[in-house]
Amino acid sequence: MVETGFETPSSHVSKSQMLSAGILLCLASFHRAQVPLHH
Repeated sequence: MVETGFETPSSHVSKSQMLSAGILLCLASFHRAQVPLHH
């Protein structure tokens, strides 16, 4: 955390992971909501 050189990449990875997780969750939620509607 104190190291500035490792702070940028770490933050970028965290953001990317959070974005990926968010997209996956959104897709899963959408699919789940569409399944009962289709049934």
